[in-house]
Amino acid sequence: MITFRELLREYATQSRTRMDQGIAFERLVKAFLQTDPYYRTVFRQVWRWTEWPGRNTQPDLGIDLVAEQADTGDLWAIQCKFYAEDHAVDKHDIDSFLAESGKRPFTQRLIVVTSRLALNAERTIENQTIPVHTLTPEDFERSRINWTQFSWHRPDTLT
Repeated sequence: MITFRELLREYATQSRTRMDQGIAFERLVKAFLQTDPYYRTVFRQVWRWTEWPGRNTQPDLGIDLVAEQADTGDLWAIQCKFYAEDHAVDKHDIDSFLAESGKRPFTQRLIVVTSRLALNAERTIENQTIPVHTLTPEDFERSRINWTQFSWHRPDTLT
């Protein structure tokens, strides 16, 4: 049985560049949100930023995924941060995401991390007008997803 953290280590060794890591991780998070028993009931649809019909021609300025909440149709802005396990995601790592996602049409935000948030990042996301949720490696590990079925070459497919 492979753990989520072991999968992240595989990502780090299989990727040629940080950009490759980031893109593959975004695809994995999208698949996770659409497959995990809890999140697939929360979200009706999840798009990568480049796929989201509401982006018009806006460039990627920090929002990696957009999800539509199933019960309300509200839109969530999602940022995926793929960093080494010992790296703390700092405030400056999430500033552009917070600035871009703090506008309409977004009503919720989610930061997905592969490590932990630094104290200044935690303080920054507390009590925001538009709520900010986090998804950590521990949350992935609690999922009933069978990570052994994951393939680096097909990060969009989970079981």
